[in-house]
Amino acid sequence: MPIPPTVFGLPRDRVINAARAVRQTSRDALSDTNTDDARDHIDTFARAAWSSIVEPGDSTASELINILGATAALDALVRDESAHYWASILLERHAGDLDSATTLDGMHRALERWQPRLVANRVLDLLERAQRTETLVLGPFDHEWPLALNDLRLHTPLCLWVRGNLDTIESARNSVALVGARASTRYGEEVTLEIASGLAVRGYCLVSGAAYGIDAIVHRSAFASHGQTIAIVAGGADRPYPSGHADLLARVVRDGAVISEVPNGTAPTRWRFLQRNRLIAALTRGTVVMEAGQRSGSLNTANHAASLGRPLGAVPGPVTSTTSAGCHRLIRDYAAALITDVDTVVELIEPLTGPSAPAGVHPRTDADTRRGSSQPPGVEAVEVPGGGSGSALPPEADNRARARPGINLAASGDHAGGASSSAPGDKTAGVSPQNPRHTSAGEEGEGTPTAEVERNQGGAEAINPNPESAAPAVTSQRRTPFSRTRVGGVPPPLSARARAVESVEVARVRDSLSRRRPRSAEEIAVDSGLSHETVRSALGLLAVQGEIGGGSDGWTLRDAEKHR
Repeated sequence: MPIPPTVFGLPRDRVINAARAVRQTSRDALSDTNTDDARDHIDTFARAAWSSIVEPGDSTASELINILGATAALDALVRDESAHYWASILLERHAGDLDSATTLDGMHRALERWQPRLVANRVLDLLERAQRTETLVLGPFDHEWPLALNDLRLHTPLCLWVRGNLDTIESARNSVALVGARASTRYGEEVTLEIASGLAVRGYCLVSGAAYGIDAIVHRSAFASHGQTIAIVAGGADRPYPSGHADLLARVVRDGAVISEVPNGTAPTRWRFLQRNRLIAALTRGTVVMEAGQRSGSLNTANHAASLGRPLGAVPGPVTSTTSAGCHRLIRDYAAALITDVDTVVELIEPLTGPSAPAGVHPRTDADTRRGSSQPPGVEAVEVPGGGSGSALPPEADNRARARPGINLAASGDHAGGASSSAPGDKTAGVSPQNPRHTSAGEEGEGTPTAEVERNQGGAEAINPNPESAAPAVTSQRRTPFSRTRVGGVPPPLSARARAVESVEVARVRDSLSRRRPRSAEEIAVDSGLSHETVRSALGLLAVQGEIGGGSDGWTLRDAEKHR
């Protein structure tokens, strides 16, 4: 069937050219006769449009797009089809399982949310902005799409806006999520440094949220160990948040990847932080909470991981520390594995792949989710409450999933952006400019920007998909060599000795450094009177915290104001 000269009320060529500029393709330039390529570009445009119309996690929009396709669904929205039209599609799909009056009322409310955002020229502007910032748009039918995200079912993102290296996205098949408190302690940072560095050296991609505290240590540890890292953000991929991490996020773009499910320029909000956490949990093979208080947003990420049947671990802390109370609760009440070092993390996630995988769990292939069923092989599709689709798990996987209950904890912290999971429309809490590590409301957490306060436009409920234990098999790890702007000369991953470095020793090493003349580890050891091992451990800690930089010539202090 030929493509009409206009698409969504816009000239066909303009739509195709705008989408082509943000797609990753190895094919030759598009021609008028290459209809399949043209349809792929139009699908990309439609998904980009939908991501600007609905809020993350909008299950109503997701189901309609699954039924009609992104292009046909957007075309119907442009035609201003009535709520009766949309409701009839859902009622036919569910064959009498839905109440017609409730479904119709839900569609009226959905259209009230969507239609004010339907501006065709705005989508063109977003795609042009993406092109200027070298942002790619990935859809579920693209080969670079992370298949693990399909486990979210009706809450799978409509598309991903990606800045950075697509090889890093591919490495997410062998990734671990490390999350934790924004207001982290020295203990939490040192443990995170050791575990993150060890995982990076073993070839695991580290995934976190680019917040202050634990998240920043995770990303910097990956760089220091010449590993790969992905930052999943709640706002646009080109919009640094927090602003103090503009340099860190620029480096993630250069040497890793930044992912968002909302268009460039979009401001982060409370609801978007909560929904972002589901992507962190779904993308990775397991989630480890490094340090978290009772109301830390990291517990929201843990909840998503448990709901998906992903391995969940937590690092214990001092029993007197309130910043570890959330981790202790995960271990005590929710069967989270107790994590003490990198080996326990590997033990947590490795049983899910390779020869030791439970019976009935099969690795996925591209053919399983490209333009076909998103159901993994060997898993029977079943209907679950709420109209979504789930899976009949193999007995072993089902028993393991039931052993860990869902974690329904109020989240108002770092990864939640200060939000409660039941309050997507609440006002955001401002971040105190005097101390960006604490919110002005006094709550632990990342907070959300005051520049834009939005109520949830997506109408999406908190997700609780049927757990799945299957994860894509990892057969090889392709790593992209890094050669630029490394934290030069960083020692190999720190041993347990790094934990024993006292703050006074770190201060002595810091005092031995200059902002002008690079100094070698040997010179620092002589000046500070410390052993070479202690100096190397302290340098590694200071480098990961971003206080120092260096290369083959030695180490220098970074400008304090710029670092802050």
